[in-house]
Amino acid sequence: MTWAFEAYATGDYNLRQLAEVLDERGLRTRGTPKRPAKALTPNHLHRLLRKSFYVGRFKWGGVEYQGTHEPLVSIETFAAVQAQLTAKNKAGERTQHHEHYLKGTIRCGRCGSKMIFSRNTGRRGGVYDYFVCVARHGKLTLCDLPYVWVKDIEEQVERYYQTIKLDEAAVETLYSHIVGAAKKRNTRALKMAKQQRRRIESLEAERRSLLKAHLAGAVPLDLLSEEQARITDELAKAGALMANSEIHWEELQKNLRRALVLASNLGTTYLKASPRVRRQMNQAIFEEILVEVDGSVVYARMMQPFAAFHDEEFRAWLDDNAMNPGPLDVRGSNFDTLVEVRGFEPLTS
Repeated sequence: MTWAFEAYATGDYNLRQLAEVLDERGLRTRGTPKRPAKALTPNHLHRLLRKSFYVGRFKWGGVEYQGTHEPLVSIETFAAVQAQLTAKNKAGERTQHHEHYLKGTIRCGRCGSKMIFSRNTGRRGGVYDYFVCVARHGKLTLCDLPYVWVKDIEEQVERYYQTIKLDEAAVETLYSHIVGAAKKRNTRALKMAKQQRRRIESLEAERRSLLKAHLAGAVPLDLLSEEQARITDELAKAGALMANSEIHWEELQKNLRRALVLASNLGTTYLKASPRVRRQMNQAIFEEILVEVDGSVVYARMMQPFAAFHDEEFRAWLDDNAMNPGPLDVRGSNFDTLVEVRGFEPLTS
């Protein structure tokens, strides 16, 4: 399973391909007297790759605890696998022989159908890559969008990323409001952490008292062992609850700052990214990108929170609150679309 996690994290395998390779390596379901061992199915493999047991954790009563068993997978690899599973599930596509980082994101600008990647060899040699409207290709509609050069779409999407910007003032305002809102909502978590800290102190005091009583001859050895095992178990549970409740503000603020800086420079980040990272960005940021015959973006719908960050009403709110930072109103937002345009917005210099 360690190799399975590492292999899937690379993005080079889909679940079906990985299941086939694991079968060749001898990893199968456990056999019984009535049912022989058999190859893992993609669905079974999907469930296994979601299990936090492999990073040394287990769940009890709906709460995740740190186990005593040796982790088989690093937390970094596990996180990468979860990102891959989520991205591929969101794309709603099956990995074919040919891959491209825009698959699952772009759609036909005329009928809204998915675009499929096509690699063709010319009569005189040479390889040509296109995106094709799946509805036209399968004669499902009367869509007349011609084959679109992959290179044209790639360049136009790169240009589109340059229009997605958060200025420095907006970043600072968002940072202040998000941190304020997080602290406002943290009251319950802090209360839980405080309770568990007191519980740990009480259990440690109980452990010391039991040992003193045993040494004084008041508690027999078998009862001492039993009580110590109980205290150890309760300490582990209390420690896990406390760890899940505490928010490390220094780490939270550092990661939030990094996320906002990234959001303010998506164009630069996208240009420097590898195909695999571009794929993850596209599927995290966009619900869909509709393109025309020259590859131009005619419509782009973004996921939250990117949509709200660039909504005109929301940006006006940011401008109004730039001089008066405070907790963000976290009751909800009706900003669900960032871009619904025809053609490009003017690029800012």
